Amino acid sequence: MAKSTNTFLRSKMNQDLDARIIPKGEYRTAKNIQVSASESQSAGSVENVLGNVNVLDIENLTGVSDLHCIGYCVNNETSSVYLFWTNWFDTPNNSYSPGAANFIIRYNSQTQTSNVLVRGAFLNFSRQNPIHGSNVLENLLFWTDDRNQPRVVNLEQAEANINHYTTEDQISVSKYNPYDCIELYEESYLSSQDGVNECTLKDVVSKNYPNGGFGNLDSAIVAGVTSVDVNSFTGDIVLAGGEYSTAATIGYTAFDTGQITIIPGATLLSATYDEPSDVWTFVIAGGVFPELTVLSDIVLNPNPYYDAGFAGDPDFLEDKFSRFSYRFKYEDNEYSIFAPFTQAAFIPEQDGYFLYVKKPNLADVEDQSDTYRSTTVSFMQNKVNDIKLRIPLPFKNYNIKNSLKLKEVDILYKESDAIAVKVIDTVPVSDIEQAAGTFSVIGPVTGSLTFNIDGVLGGVPIGGLVTGFGIVGKPKITNFVPDNLNNPSAGGEITLDVAQTLIDNVVLNINNPDYFVFNYQSKKPFKTLPEADLVRVYDKVPVKALAQEVSGNRVIYGNFQNKHTPPEFLNFNVSVSKKADFDLKKEEGTIIGGPYNGTTIEIQKGSIPPNVGDFISIVVGTGSIPEETEVVSVTENPVGSGNYLVVLTNAVTNLVASNIVLFEPGSDTSQTTSIIEYPNHSVKSNRNYQVGIVLSDRYGRTSTVILSNNKDTIIINGISYSGSTIYSPYISPAVVPSQWPGNSIKLLFNQALFSTKNTQTGTPGLYNGDSTSSSYNPLGWYSYKIVVKQTEQEYYNVYLPGIMASYPSNQTLERGKTSHVVLINDNINKVPRDLSEVGPEQRQFRSSVQLYGRVENTVNPVIPSTDFGSSNKQYYPERFTDIVSTISTVRDLFDYNPLSDEAPRPDYFPQFYSLESNPLIARITTHKKIGQDSKTNYDTVNAQSARTTTTDIIRLASIAGDPGTINPGDKVLGSGFPEDLIIETPGFTPAQEISPGTFVTAGASISDVIELNTLGGIANTSIVAVGDLVGSIGTDDIPEGTVIVSIEEGTSTPLVNPKITVSNTVSIGNGITIAISTPARIKVNKPVSVSFDQTVTIVNDATPGLQYLAVYETEPVESLLDIFWETSTTGLISDLNNSIINGSSGAASFSDLNPSPFTEGLEEGGEIFSAPFSMLDNFGQIVPSSEINETLEIVGVTNGLTPAVNVDQYFTLTQVGTSNLFNIETTTAYFDAIFFNYSPASRVFIFTFRAVINGLETFFTEEISLQNVSPTISMPTQGQTFPITQATEIITPIMAQNGSANNSAPLPALSGIFNPGDCTIISQRSGSVDGPVVDYFGIQYLTTNNITATWNLVNLAVNTVPIETYYLTIQVQDAGGGSFADTVDIILNFGVTIGRVYQRIRYTRAGLLPPPEDYPPFGAPGYRTYLQSNGGTNPSVCYQYITYFEVLDGKPESIGWYIFNGPFSGATCQFFFTPNQGGSIGYSYIGTQNSWGPHLHQPSGGDNRFLTEVLADENNVIQIRFDEKNTDIYQLKFAGTENAVLEEWLEGGIAGDSCKYSQVWPFTGASTVFTYVADALAAECLPGVSDGGLSIDCNGVGMNITVPDYTLPSGQGRALGISEDPELWGLDQYTWAVVT
Repeated sequence: MAKSTNTFLRSKMNQDLDARIIPKGEYRTAKNIQVSASESQSAGSVENVLGNVNVLDIENLTGVSDLHCIGYCVNNETSSVYLFWTNWFDTPNNSYSPGAANFIIRYNSQTQTSNVLVRGAFLNFSRQNPIHGSNVLENLLFWTDDRNQPRVVNLEQAEANINHYTTEDQISVSKYNPYDCIELYEESYLSSQDGVNECTLKDVVSKNYPNGGFGNLDSAIVAGVTSVDVNSFTGDIVLAGGEYSTAATIGYTAFDTGQITIIPGATLLSATYDEPSDVWTFVIAGGVFPELTVLSDIVLNPNPYYDAGFAGDPDFLEDKFSRFSYRFKYEDNEYSIFAPFTQAAFIPEQDGYFLYVKKPNLADVEDQSDTYRSTTVSFMQNKVNDIKLRIPLPFKNYNIKNSLKLKEVDILYKESDAIAVKVIDTVPVSDIEQAAGTFSVIGPVTGSLTFNIDGVLGGVPIGGLVTGFGIVGKPKITNFVPDNLNNPSAGGEITLDVAQTLIDNVVLNINNPDYFVFNYQSKKPFKTLPEADLVRVYDKVPVKALAQEVSGNRVIYGNFQNKHTPPEFLNFNVSVSKKADFDLKKEEGTIIGGPYNGTTIEIQKGSIPPNVGDFISIVVGTGSIPEETEVVSVTENPVGSGNYLVVLTNAVTNLVASNIVLFEPGSDTSQTTSIIEYPNHSVKSNRNYQVGIVLSDRYGRTSTVILSNNKDTIIINGISYSGSTIYSPYISPAVVPSQWPGNSIKLLFNQALFSTKNTQTGTPGLYNGDSTSSSYNPLGWYSYKIVVKQTEQEYYNVYLPGIMASYPSNQTLERGKTSHVVLINDNINKVPRDLSEVGPEQRQFRSSVQLYGRVENTVNPVIPSTDFGSSNKQYYPERFTDIVSTISTVRDLFDYNPLSDEAPRPDYFPQFYSLESNPLIARITTHKKIGQDSKTNYDTVNAQSARTTTTDIIRLASIAGDPGTINPGDKVLGSGFPEDLIIETPGFTPAQEISPGTFVTAGASISDVIELNTLGGIANTSIVAVGDLVGSIGTDDIPEGTVIVSIEEGTSTPLVNPKITVSNTVSIGNGITIAISTPARIKVNKPVSVSFDQTVTIVNDATPGLQYLAVYETEPVESLLDIFWETSTTGLISDLNNSIINGSSGAASFSDLNPSPFTEGLEEGGEIFSAPFSMLDNFGQIVPSSEINETLEIVGVTNGLTPAVNVDQYFTLTQVGTSNLFNIETTTAYFDAIFFNYSPASRVFIFTFRAVINGLETFFTEEISLQNVSPTISMPTQGQTFPITQATEIITPIMAQNGSANNSAPLPALSGIFNPGDCTIISQRSGSVDGPVVDYFGIQYLTTNNITATWNLVNLAVNTVPIETYYLTIQVQDAGGGSFADTVDIILNFGVTIGRVYQRIRYTRAGLLPPPEDYPPFGAPGYRTYLQSNGGTNPSVCYQYITYFEVLDGKPESIGWYIFNGPFSGATCQFFFTPNQGGSIGYSYIGTQNSWGPHLHQPSGGDNRFLTEVLADENNVIQIRFDEKNTDIYQLKFAGTENAVLEEWLEGGIAGDSCKYSQVWPFTGASTVFTYVADALAAECLPGVSDGGLSIDCNGVGMNITVPDYTLPSGQGRALGISEDPELWGLDQYTWAVVT
């Protein structure tokens, strides 16, 4: 027949489609199969799944019982499976147990070996969070559990060392984020004082400071001299009393190394220059020179950091604003994200100062003039070429490798105007380990350089600085000889360069183990990082994820939470003010009194007390203070004394008077370092800043920027703080520029940062890295950094050669509203013209550039060696801009032509720099006066040349200005004049009148010709000359500056009425006396050609009075990028909170909160905590009530829903009196609404508390989760048996309540609220509790009345369920899940088939002879007679019924005969005549309890007990309890024949259970009556004959019945004396269904 073959290549079960249309390669349903994944021809084949075999004893391997496997990962390549185990089942969810047992175990199926890879509570596994996502990728095991962040371990490392992974840092996929910025300051080694710090940005290339110089020693000198000759000197020479207050210090270079040695205390006393030899002679005071050769240099104001052997590139950083950072590389080659970058490592040359040197025989230095000439600041380039980058380490340098599994550290470099991040060096972790260390002194040591040490942790680097208790000076290590070269940590002999006296076993530091110092020497980076690293500001690893898979070499997460929920705002204020003084907050104090052995000491400290929260250590003395000892409180005693009582967290030992202790903060949060760390940096003025906080967890997942909600203005120490956004104004004129260190942004935190872990809302809480704490929270907010948004970005400084206020020719026009500046060089681009929509002939251009005045020129000229700093000053523009309105050349703007007749006289245009080049002039509309007017310090003389000639004596006419200001050396300007034309002695000669009063006109004239009258006294015209000045005397009109142009020539002497031609038209009458004068003249240094009427200008040799540096600042470009910029200010949130709380002694936390009563069973008005709680300070001390300014209050309660719902109405905060004791009570609203429901978030309550302690307002959040109470099942009861038939549909109702205390009327009650599926059958088995599993029964949800929930147990196989006994376990759970459930076990008896039911009766008499065979049967004639005649007065007759039947079908073990001591039913019983106590015979119903009548077996008490009553239900269906022995029915344990049953009952055997089915009717003679004795319940009843009577001992009943008058007949039943011939009462055969 045809064969159909199917391959299931798609390996997909498809139950969505009809079976007839399922695609090929898929299947509809399957069990216990797998689809082959091989690449052979069997691919897609269906194969049986192999069975299981126990291969691993987890308890034996781990030593822990009750472990549960919550996930696994199979690695087929290594035949290994990785199993995740835990014994922790957290309630509520996501709680942490420090005692939980968690394991990752490997089992190899090939080698059948197993081992533990990772163990520890820190794994934080839970049975509630099974691990669904796990993969092995390149020997790395990745997993995620939707509870913790994704994790990974290196299998090779874990298999090699079970303790390789011990912390979250080591297993997280997202690696530790180095949050702290590189520091650029350190304690100065050069200072003789402790605690003096300096910037690590150094210039090590320059030999001298900017106000110094150096030259070569002109001749060798012997030691001890104080005078040296120096040639080739360059630089400045500073003597005392000049421009500097102190004279130059003195140093010299070593002839061999070139290193500079400074002569201690020596200063320059005098300096003399010999011009012919170009040699300076320096005489010093305060020291002497050593012996030196001509190979040495003499250095004035030497640079103590000069490094003659500098190996770096001295010019590499010169033009760069470089920033530095670092990142970690871990053992599996993962990289951390970048640490925050430093600010620009930039200090300008000359430290940013303009220098001015004009001294004889020294090169001139005029930085201000050079700046406005070039429009750039030449020294604004980086002087830094050597930087010590102090990298903060999260662990001690000798622990960091193992703590973080660190491999390398990359030192990163970035330029301010570049995107790229580069690596300048990669430092192996071994170098970090060896860079610093600690050791113990084997002592004591007394005044020695060399001593022995042991207990070395880290390295012992040569040159390392040794610090610690007892160290004096600043000793460095010069030698170390280890005892064991292979193990230097064992110790050895160490040598220092300063002798020490030390106590035994004192622990000292080498360098600082908390830092790694990298010395960067201006070397170029060796690689550039890829772009992906640049934009990786955080790892894109989820906070938690449910799903994980691997594709290629990528790990993919699904169903994840990708970030934490940050606070909406924080409470802080911001200010901008000058940088604070450098302060590490370290202060020393001296012990007074003592000795102290406890937690309280007294110190003498002066006006500055220690701070609460400071750490204390001993500096000098023999006492001891435990590590990590903090200051709890400080009280001045008495006030104003400077003495303080200090309470500590730990007890000190033997602190005595004069011991010196050091107080220092536990963090750098409150330290102020920028004034030294970044000496030339400042916050830009005239800017708006928005300051925010970014929070981060330990692994770099950051929050959004969080702003402040505080809108108030707070003034502290004269500094005004406001909200997140603040304006930084220009510096006030009241601030002395030389005393201004720059501005910085300052933050004032008004409240501690707080957060509560809430898995529903995503808030992570605060970091707690202590895995031994129940509040362990490795993913809480860990660190913070300050970010700033400042959108006003690029701007230019416009360096100008002075600013002219008003106009050059009119010093009052628009004064204060208009100024003018010269634009040259780059200023033309900084202040551009608007060249749009201009015509081809346009000469003036509009502009709309807005400028802020920053520096203006003053009226004070530079006077060398006297005053060279006041020629300009700071200008305060407030918030107003000046606007450039017009730009044009000087000639076009003013219509200025210095050669024209219209040229202004005097001409102040030369105040404009480079006037001769016709520069561009910007006309500026100002809001107030800036600059000086054109006359300022500017003496100018303008004149016209009186004649055309080539000469060194220039005759001047029409002089404008004050010629008295003309002096030799003044510049002479004119068309075609050389630039170096100057006035020579005698300088200026004023005009002189010729023969005063002798020149009279010979006629009137209105022209340029004047006729002179000979009779006026002129002998000849030779006494006048061309160029002489002609002027009027009186009112005649001869223009000023009129000169003789020509003289009429003739032969006669004297000429008659000679005529002169003059330069101007005159209007004079006849006979008028005029003045003729020789013109003023100047002597110049060289002959020049001048033309008649040519303009000549004489100006002072000094700089024109306006041409001093002025600075405008352009309006900044507004950035369209609305982003915050990272600063270098970062820190730990814990440190910040400690500083905030300790600073005010505020509340820090609550005492232990035990919410064990907070269950759904809590009554209305119940307290949710088992005991009252208190507010604690930061040291765990209860805050005194006197310090509580405002009573603690609950300011909000929300649940965990998203969005959160306010539930303030559910709780009330109660206070115990006025003390610091509180609890929380539930309200009616809570009682009516809350139980452990099916919404986990709604039963989580987040309380926000507000406390005001010592004026500090603090908020706390506490998350309390409602606990569950297990539900209870009230119906059916445990072990209850239900006899039913196959036709039964509803077997029994199931009724339950959850654990809510609200469980009764009036409604609404909550105890009956369940989900329909909360009731389940968790076990259905046939025949026994261990029998086969069946599926015949189900649960049907009915309803709830809010008090009780009801389901029905139903028969799912009505009329078809096999007849059998079924064992069911029913479970009701509530929202708490399977761990909160109630169960009942019940039995369903669908029973057996029975038949051949017989009832027998037997009677006998006691006390008489056995009745004859012909004893009348019941109702027969003679019955009464026989009794009366033979029974005596009280004949005793016993009637006994038995019923026995056969089970024909049912359970195999139930087949057989059964016996019952009693009648079948009332209908089969008869009336008998029995004697009564009165002696008469009456009728009695069989079963009546009468000591004289027939009795029935009544094991349960009561009358008329029949088989149908004892073992039948309301439907008269007999029930047989096969699962227990009872006194009503019993299954015999032999062949099971009818005769055997009867015989067993009659005979009883030797011993056994048959005794249970007998009845004993003991009678005695006379009137003695014995109480009826029921069947014994014991295992056997042993008969015995004593004293001729019957003795029956029934163990367990405790009765001995003796019948001395009755003898047991031989051969009869042991318990009953009846014959073997029972009388059969005919009963029809029946068939019943019976139920166990």
